[in-house]
Amino acid sequence: MKIVASEYGIFKLFEDGFEVEFETTNVFWYWSDIVRIEAYKVDLLTFDEMVMELETTERQMTITESTNGWNDFITHLPKVFPSINPEWWSEVVQPPFTESRTVVYEKYQ
Repeated sequence: MKIVASEYGIFKLFEDGFEVEFETTNVFWYWSDIVRIEAYKVDLLTFDEMVMELETTERQMTITESTNGWNDFITHLPKVFPSINPEWWSEVVQPPFTESRTVVYEKYQ
């Protein structure tokens, strides 16, 4: 596994996937196993928080913009998945205080 980027928060990015560091364990995800990425926001009364759900056929992971390394992780995604909807961020951000769920990537379209 060749590292394509150094550690970004809880993420360690590799050419073939990424590792997520949790308190008690580290979990590796292969980029090729991801079948769907969805983004939306959660209304926290005074502000919204962006959320991203990554899915494989066997598991799901949810990260938020509060997740240490969020910005670097989402910046890296289009390098791995060139078919990502380039407008996903603006589709989720507006209008404020609504969920605005958006499919960012889907392997089987």
